[in-house]
Amino acid sequence: MNGRKRPVIFYGWVVAAVSAITVAVVMGLRFSFAVFYVAILDEFGWSRASAAFIFSLHVAVYGLMAPLAGALSDRFGPRKVIPFGIIVSVLSVAGCSLASSIWHFYLLFGFLAAIGLSVAGIIPHQACLSNWFIRKRAGAFGMLHAGMGVAALWVLSAQSLISSVGWRAAYVIVAATVAVIALPLVCVFQRHRPEDIGLLPDGIAESSDKTQDAVAQERRESLVVDEKWVSTEWTLSRAIRTYRLWALLLALFFWFGIAMQLTMAHEVAFLVDVGFTSTFAALIVSIAGLVNAGTCLAGSISDRLGREKTVTMGCTMFMLAVLMLLLVKDTPFPWILYFFVLFWGMGTGIVIPALMATEADLFQGRHFGAIMGTIATGSALGAILGPWLGGKIYDVTGSYYLAWIIVMAAIGVSCLLTWVASPRRIRLVAGATPSHHGTHTSSA
Repeated sequence: MNGRKRPVIFYGWVVAAVSAITVAVVMGLRFSFAVFYVAILDEFGWSRASAAFIFSLHVAVYGLMAPLAGALSDRFGPRKVIPFGIIVSVLSVAGCSLASSIWHFYLLFGFLAAIGLSVAGIIPHQACLSNWFIRKRAGAFGMLHAGMGVAALWVLSAQSLISSVGWRAAYVIVAATVAVIALPLVCVFQRHRPEDIGLLPDGIAESSDKTQDAVAQERRESLVVDEKWVSTEWTLSRAIRTYRLWALLLALFFWFGIAMQLTMAHEVAFLVDVGFTSTFAALIVSIAGLVNAGTCLAGSISDRLGREKTVTMGCTMFMLAVLMLLLVKDTPFPWILYFFVLFWGMGTGIVIPALMATEADLFQGRHFGAIMGTIATGSALGAILGPWLGGKIYDVTGSYYLAWIIVMAAIGVSCLLTWVASPRRIRLVAGATPSHHGTHTSSA
C-alpha cells in the first residue's frame, strides 16, 4: 500500500470542534432553565420543590435515555441520530411558551426535551470522538466539554431575553436559534469514524508496509497495561457485570447527578435570595461557564497526569467552589463569588474530560455507546434526587446551607469511586511508563 501524506489538520479535530459547537448550542436549552425557573416561580407561585422537579425529571429522563442514545449512535452514526434529537428538543422547548400548568412543563421540558437532548447531546458526540482519538482522547473530550462551558452563556442571554420580551417569547427565540445553528453544522461536517474517510485514529500517518488496522492496533497496544481486560469484546451484558462499571455509574450519580444538578438548578435562585439581581446572578453563572470552557481545553492534563489524580484535583476545586457559596451571606460580599467562578469553572473543566476518558479507557469497542449510555444512567438517578432535594431543603429550612453541605459530601464520594474504578490498571496515559507493562491480568 502506498504511503499517504498526513494532512496538515487531522479531520478528527474538525469532528471535535463540530461536536463542541453543537453541544454549546444545544445544551443551552438545559442550562437556561436556571433563569426560566426564577421567572416561572414569579408567575405561577409554585413551591420550589415542585418547580425544581421539572429539572429533576428532565435530567433523569435524559440519563435514562442515554443507553438507547448510545446504541442508536453505535448503529446509525451521529449524522442521522443527532439531527433527530435537535428537532425534538427545540420543538419541545418552544412549546413551553404555551404552558399554563405545571404538568405542561413536566411533559414538554421534563420529558420530551430531555429525550431530544439525550439523542443530540454529550452521549453520541462522546461515542463518536472515542472512535477518532486514542492517545489524545482526554484532550478531545476536553474540547467537547468546553462546549458545555460555553453553553452556560445561554443563562445570560436567556435572562436578557426574559427581561426584554418575557419568558414565553424567550423560549421561542432560544429554540429557533438552536435549530438554525446546530442542524446544518452536524449534517454537513460530522463523521462517525476515521475509517469512513480513509483515516486512522489520532491522525496516524498511513504506513507503506502495514495495513491501517495493523497500525491502529499497534497504537492501542502501546497503551495497554491489562491485556486480558483490553482484549475482551466489551458488550453491555459483560460490562454490567464488572465492578468498574458500577463504580463509574455511582461516581456520576454523586458528582453529576446530585452535586452538579442541584447546584445548577438552584444557584441563580440562591443568589437572588441573598440579594443580588437575577441579571448579576446570570452573569456569575455565565462567567463560571466560560472558565469551565477554558479549563476544558486543557483536558489533556489527564492524558499526562492520569485519570484518578486529575479527578482528585478537579473535585478539590469543586468543593472549594461550594465552600464559597457557604460563605456568601449577603450582597456586601460579592468578591466571594469571583472565587466561586474560578473554582467551579476549573473544577468541572478538569473533572469531566477525565471521567469521559476513563469510560473509554475501560470499555472502548463497538458497543461503547451503549455501555457509556448505561453508565450515564447514574447521572439520571442522581438528578431525580438532586434538584428536588435542593428545593425541598429550602422549603423546609428557608436556606440552602444544608444543600451545599450535601453537595460537598457527594463530590468527595465521587472522587473515591473514581479511584475504585482504577483506569490506571487498564491503560496507560500517554506520558506514563509502567513498571510491568502488559503483564497484568484482571478480574472483571
